[in-house]
Amino acid sequence: MNKAQCLCGRVHYQVNGDLGRVRYCHCVQCRRGNGSAFSANAKISRQQFSILQGQQAITEFEQKPGIYRAFCQHCGSPLYARLQHEP
Repeated sequence: MNKAQCLCGRVHYQVNGDLGRVRYCHCVQCRRGNGSAFSANAKISRQQFSILQGQQAITEFEQKPGIYRAFCQHCGSPLYARLQHEP
C-alpha cells in the first residue's frame, strides 16, 4: 500500500497493490499537465485506487473525450488520469 497527498495536503489517496509498468511520456499534453519535460505514468486498476480525504478538492479536466486528468483545485497538483475505456 502506498499513500500520497497533493502539495497543499488537502487531498490524500492510496494505491493498493503493485503499480503497473512505469512509462515516461513527453507529449505536449503530458508536458503541459505536469509543467515539466515529461510525466511518469503507471497504470493501475480503479479498484486499487482510493481517495482517503479531500474528494471535494479534486477537479477533473476532460482532455479528450473519455480521458480525464485530475488536479487539486487549491494547489494545482496533478493527482491522476483516468480513461473511461480502461477502468
